Amino acid sequence: MSEKEVDRIAILSLLKERCLTQREAALRLALSVREVRRLYKAYLISKGLQGIAAKYCSRANGGLAVSAMNGCGLCIESRTQVLIKAGISKMAIQTAVRIAAVLNAFSVSLAIPQ
Repeated sequence: MSEKEVDRIAILSLLKERCLTQREAALRLALSVREVRRLYKAYLISKGLQGIAAKYCSRANGGLAVSAMNGCGLCIESRTQVLIKAGISKMAIQTAVRIAAVLNAFSVSLAIPQ
């Protein structure tokens, strides 16, 4: 867990205990009040870290797809390890790479002159 995530959880827990307002939390996190509401809702629904980490995992999964489309083996391996550590299943990782391969094949087929 990154330092940023730890700070977010600490501030969201203060928000839950009503020690901070949403506006004060937004200022401390350098976010908009709307983003704080979204984070707070995810924090309450998941009861902690999963609501905060979910966005990070989807970004990492997107990075994996881009790496697969670019064919960078080192990047694919690195992003795969990050996703595994975050608790993403190997099946989900493989599905993301398969989708990236289909998208890449589609974009290549569109680029073929007729």
